[in-house]
Amino acid sequence: MFGMALKEKEAEEIIYLLKKEMDDVYEDLQDYSVEGCVKRAIEEKYALLFNVYRRMVPFTESIKYDPTIMEKR
Repeated sequence: MFGMALKEKEAEEIIYLLKKEMDDVYEDLQDYSVEGCVKRAIEEKYALLFNVYRRMVPFTESIKYDPTIMEKR
């Protein structure tokens, strides 16, 4: 386990970066030319980013990026 003490501004910046990266990865997942092991690697990356994001924001905000909900869109 790893812990960090962040100032509010630093936490906001990390949250912003996580959202931006999740949006980019989600866009890559929508590319139908991506197949097989590459797609699985992208899905694993999204799940990892989401788990970090989920720990930093309230539950109601994290739902917007939940991978199980994103699949249904």
